[in-house]
Order: sequence, then C-alpha cells, then structure tokens
Amino acid sequence: MTLSDYILHVFVLVDDLLKKLVTGRLRSRGKQTTTLTDSEVITIGLVGEFLGLDHDTGLFAHIRRYHVAEFPALAAIHRTTFGRHAANLFAVSKRIHAHLAQQLAAREPIWLIDSMPVEVSKFARAKFCRRLRGDAGYGHDHTRRNTMYGFRLHARVTPAGAIVAFDLAPANVADQAMVDDLAPPPGSVGIGDRAYWSPRGQADQAARGVRLLAP
Repeated sequence: MTLSDYILHVFVLVDDLLKKLVTGRLRSRGKQTTTLTDSEVITIGLVGEFLGLDHDTGLFAHIRRYHVAEFPALAAIHRTTFGRHAANLFAVSKRIHAHLAQQLAAREPIWLIDSMPVEVSKFARAKFCRRLRGDAGYGHDHTRRNTMYGFRLHARVTPAGAIVAFDLAPANVADQAMVDDLAPPPGSVGIGDRAYWSPRGQADQAARGVRLLAP
C-alpha cells in the first residue's frame, strides 16, 4: 500500500465514523475560516502521527509540501488556522478513538497499565516557569531517577499495544490513584509495575470485579 492509498483509507474510515458518531453541528462557528473539512483535518492529524510528525509546524509543512494533491484546500490556508481547526476537533477525535478502542479490546480480558513523564520545563527552571502554573506538579521520574516538573501520561493498553484509555495528571499524582480514571472493565485482569501495588487499591478494584496484578 502506498502512502497515498493509506491516506485515502484513513480518510474514508474517519469520514464514515464522523457520520456515525456525530449528529448535528460539531461546534458553533462564526465566519468560515477554512475550506478543509473536519474529516480532512482529523485525517491529517492521524497520518502525521503515523509519520512521526506530532508537532503542528512540522506536520503542516510536510503535508502541504508532499500531499497537497490529497488535500488541495491546504494550500490556501495558514498554519495557525489549521491548528485552531484541529484543536476544535479534539473532543471529536477522542470520541473516534474511544469507539475504535472499544472494538479492538472488546474480547480482550487482559490489559496493561503504565505511565510516562511529560515535562513542562527542565527541573532547574521549574520554579521560574509560568506555563500551566497550578495544573502541573512536581513528581519523580523513575527512568532518569530525578525530580521532574510537569505531568504524567497514564495509559491502559491491550497486550498487542492498542491504547484503549488514557489520561493526563499532575506529576505528583500516584499511578495507583489513576486506575479508576482509565475505566478497567469488570471481569478483566490488569498488569502493572510496582507503582500500582497497593493492597487497598487492589481490594477496591476487586470489589468492582477487576483483578489488578502488580509486584
């Protein structure tokens, strides 16, 4: 399959899911600011992630340079306009993800859980950093074995690696405290590292019909 074919397949999937999952207007609009359709914007974001282009600037430049044939309207809009359009569709993209994740994990009784640090700034500059003040927090980065400032991304995945649930929390929130937010289904078995070991937490999960294994 060529990349152009892949883009077409993703677009058709996204367009069909939008029609199935979303009824009515996606968001309130004033003046029309972009000629790209919602399906095209979501498709560009997904293809960009597939290509490893997870930054708006690099994604926009790459797609407009090499794939304007697939997205001709992209040549007539500014990067910031595209960025705003994509940001407005975040909730819709998350709904599509939840739908696909449910299908991928519908018959999978086992899941894995873990987290990773998301730095807001380097620790030496953390006390001077004003970005996300009041939302980010100080926590321990187990990989680097030092203190970091920012968030932790928590995810629940299938053994094959499909992400079925995720959430972002301040870095000082314990991993075990985020298990409920990732909505493990009753009757399933979860596997985590030692950060998820908690007799009380495991008992709470057991009361919900979930078995959480952690060393």
